[in-house]
Amino acid sequence: MNVVWREWFNEAAIKQMTEMGTLPRNETEVSVGSHDNGEDVAALVAEDVAKEDSEAFRDGGTIVILEPEDFAGEYDIEVEYTPTYFARER
Repeated sequence: MNVVWREWFNEAAIKQMTEMGTLPRNETEVSVGSHDNGEDVAALVAEDVAKEDSEAFRDGGTIVILEPEDFAGEYDIEVEYTPTYFARER
């Protein structure tokens, strides 16, 4: 499924950028299951984007899904890091 999204929502900035024709609009293809909701889709998009850009959503953030309409909304992204352990022989 193709998801259209942006990382923020600000009415004044959106109005100004729309008038200038420079409103950012990202598209990401994700695989959505039949039981997924907007939160699931937002997490999938953030995870997919972070694979391509290690700085994207590194500390979480906000994502606004524009399309498809069923999942449209503003979502807070939270990130949990799992510790990774390494050992070296002395």
